[in-house]
Amino acid sequence: MQLELNAYLLWSFPFGYEGIAPEGAVGMLGVSSTTDVPLATAVAASSAFPPIFSPVVLKTDPGAWTDGAKLPNLAALRRRTVLADGGIYDNMGLESLADNVDIVLVGDAGAPFEIEEEPHEENILQLGRVRDILIDQTRALRERWLVSEFESQGKQGAYWGIGTPKAKYEPTPRMALDTPASDALEHMPTRLAALDATQQGHLVNWGYALCDVSLRARAGLPVPMATSWPLPDHPL
Repeated sequence: MQLELNAYLLWSFPFGYEGIAPEGAVGMLGVSSTTDVPLATAVAASSAFPPIFSPVVLKTDPGAWTDGAKLPNLAALRRRTVLADGGIYDNMGLESLADNVDIVLVGDAGAPFEIEEEPHEENILQLGRVRDILIDQTRALRERWLVSEFESQGKQGAYWGIGTPKAKYEPTPRMALDTPASDALEHMPTRLAALDATQQGHLVNWGYALCDVSLRARAGLPVPMATSWPLPDHPL
């Protein structure tokens, strides 16, 4: 999922075969079923989080589109579209999927919001803190909506976050308990630096354990508890 920056629209590439996305955006711009987009371009657009990574510019033939809203500048928007990470708009992808699937399973790997005793007060540096607050509030609103849907049985599924304590799942059997090692994972910063093998192993196994117990305790799916780690060299 990507965000179209021109008109603030979610953008999707319904994938075909051999790594090609034969269809373009669905929504106000319409549908382009004859525009071939390499898989690498779609992935790059989904990873373009400004200001670290520049948006991806996609140029298409306006005549290759059908449907769409009656916009005065529709042809120009179709001719040159600026795409960025869809997480800017919907970090968990709920809007695109929640009403189109039978079971909603959401694994939120975003770091929990942390208190800063001395936030930056300079004009430029304080923008980072403001950005974090805006992102956290948007994510929290979507999370509360989703959980309320589960509780009212409007939807079936489960939500789990990297900081969800295992104690919340009692008395459901769990692969692992909360430990200092698992607590440290939720404070691991999101960054481009490489992770060592132990950090990677713990992250993978912790996400696996959270998913495993959530499927049984929250989604109510009749699946047995997993008995082995995906990365056995790094148990929790």
